[in-house]
Amino acid sequence: MLRERIRTGDWVDSSRLRVYPLIYLGVSLVIMVAAVALGHGQSAFLSAALLGWGLILLPRRPWLAGALMGVLLYKPQLGLLLPVALLAAGNRRALIGSGLSAVVLSALSYALFGAEVWAAFFAKSEYSRLVLEQGLVPWHKMISGFAAARMLGASVGLAWALQALVSLTAAAAVWQVWRGPAPQPAKAAALAAGTLLAAPLALDYDATLLGLALAALAAEGLRRGFLDWEISTLAAVWMMPLFWRPLAQTTDIPLGVVTVMLLFWLAVRRAWIAGRQTWPPGAVSGSNEHNQVGREPWLLLGSRPSRPARAPAPRFPTCRWP
Repeated sequence: MLRERIRTGDWVDSSRLRVYPLIYLGVSLVIMVAAVALGHGQSAFLSAALLGWGLILLPRRPWLAGALMGVLLYKPQLGLLLPVALLAAGNRRALIGSGLSAVVLSALSYALFGAEVWAAFFAKSEYSRLVLEQGLVPWHKMISGFAAARMLGASVGLAWALQALVSLTAAAAVWQVWRGPAPQPAKAAALAAGTLLAAPLALDYDATLLGLALAALAAEGLRRGFLDWEISTLAAVWMMPLFWRPLAQTTDIPLGVVTVMLLFWLAVRRAWIAGRQTWPPGAVSGSNEHNQVGREPWLLLGSRPSRPARAPAPRFPTCRWP
């Protein structure tokens, strides 16, 4: 009985979620990861904002979306899969916009601060490699495949080989998702989670990107119905960041990268099923009318929920997918 309830997500009354705007859901989903990022005072919220707004604006404002994504040049490992996704989608305007944004920002930094800044940047890049390979920043603070391999005792060469395998797998999956007919929230979730898998140097506070994937998958679940194990897995992923570091520090179990892989698998599975255009009725839990939300176009972070005429819904700010 318990296993069946976890599989179907019956322990959550998803019909009640529709009476609240999804903008609050999106904020609440990132709280656990935010607690980790706030402890470092890092730029993780800026990274999530740049990627998130870029994904939201991508269908309607590709030039602006590309310009925002190009700013991720300040942390280049978080932009490894952006060209893959944009090329797969055939969105040349966003791709050019991101390139122009990166070039302009680079030129401005050179003009304002001189060549010494760029020399220091490349010197720091070499130091980052040493940090990663030698554990100058403890591996239990990282959530990459490379760090997980080193934590488990792998050599540097084997760890790089495993990271290459993970990165290439993530890139191939993102390519397939973005070139197909999957809904935009599923594509966004796959890119956000895949970005963390592809980055060899990803620390736990970088996982604010998971908030984008969680919100997108929750929105799609409320729209179409949740797949088996999806509600329970999303709830687990939401809570896990609080345990990543203490568990890895005491037991060498790389729970962080496992969490990211779980969320990436959910995103790719949903994109594949949605792309088939025939939603399997037996695979969806709670697919009655109470588990459906709103109207097209679907909203990633906000929704004006459906309510009876005698109690009209208040207006909330929304971020619309076309």
